[in-house]
Amino acid sequence: MDKTELIERLSTQDPSTLLDLLQAAYDVMTYDQREAVFGRYAEALPPASVDGATLLEEVELFHDESLAGVYYAPFAINSKNYRHIPDETRVWFRRLGDLLEASCRLMAQGEHRYAASCYPGRH
Repeated sequence: MDKTELIERLSTQDPSTLLDLLQAAYDVMTYDQREAVFGRYAEALPPASVDGATLLEEVELFHDESLAGVYYAPFAINSKNYRHIPDETRVWFRRLGDLLEASCRLMAQGEHRYAASCYPGRH
């Protein structure tokens, strides 16, 4: 695949086609690849207001997924790979961080009841 030809062809595509391509690319990338390509855009987004009920549902889903092993990645640890962090672990920590940040935004919005319910140990 020639990069120059690909970029030239993509430059003529409509925005919806390009968004579809970005979504497909995101889905097949590793955590590190996503961070390298999309990280600076995600971090530059202004914080959105948070709906307490919706966030609580997301926290409960994350809790259930965590217990069900969705983020678990078994591997045989040894002296050569002991520093390896699986993508699933990175995704788990990123999701946890996002949920905690959103919970803090709930506090700033004055939705203290929902914010407290979203913290670990409340389930």
